[in-house]
Amino acid sequence: MRDLVEGVDARLTEAEVVDRTTGLMNRRELERRIENRRLCGDPVVQLRFEISFEGPETAKPQVLKQVASRLTAQLRPEDLIARWSDSEFIILFNGTEEIAERRGPQVAGLLTGRYSLTDGVVEVRANSTLLK
Repeated sequence: MRDLVEGVDARLTEAEVVDRTTGLMNRRELERRIENRRLCGDPVVQLRFEISFEGPETAKPQVLKQVASRLTAQLRPEDLIARWSDSEFIILFNGTEEIAERRGPQVAGLLTGRYSLTDGVVEVRANSTLLK
């Protein structure tokens, strides 16, 4: 019984910080971390990636998972990645605005392209914005 309760507690705690579709940090947790950085006086450099694609709505979870995977592969572990909304990801970038400004378009270019799904292929477009 104890193991069952501990398992439920762990899942509830994870649900509070993890986006179920992508496995990335969720918006609430990223907002908390941004606020913590501000309170500590640390720099807050954020990159926003917005994606779009033409295809059935049922393809969206697969696309989001693949975008999350590509973002994770292109950014450093110290850059915190979160799913922000239905089609946006925010990166709490650990570096200067100048570096983030250069990396944003590079990463957006790597997110843009063909994604193979179980039902076929979709073309995904991505753009980046440095948030100030």
